[in-house]
Amino acid sequence: MTYPAALLCHDANLQTSITAGTANDWGAGAGTPVYTAIKCRFGTPRETYNLHDSGERLVKSPVCIVPAGTAATVGTKLVGVTAPFNKTYVIKAVNPALLASSISHLVLSIEAVE
Repeated sequence: MTYPAALLCHDANLQTSITAGTANDWGAGAGTPVYTAIKCRFGTPRETYNLHDSGERLVKSPVCIVPAGTAATVGTKLVGVTAPFNKTYVIKAVNPALLASSISHLVLSIEAVE
């Protein structure tokens, strides 16, 4: 069973590519990001603990659930449209949620950048 579409209650824009742009004096193009509108679900996973020299530290990073087959890659941006998630995020990890013979959905580990 795939992730139910009714639970994807938030909207976001996912960066899918960058246009080449026109070349400057040094031959480098100033690219423009291309975004695609998607349905998703923002949330916070369970707490995890990282062990450091100074002791344990609680880590709670936000996640975004998107349908299987979404072209999400590490390092691209995700712009939330629905409040209170209307921020710009960078994708830190893409984790597939596996079923017995297919992928149900993707869980994106994200970090706010703006």
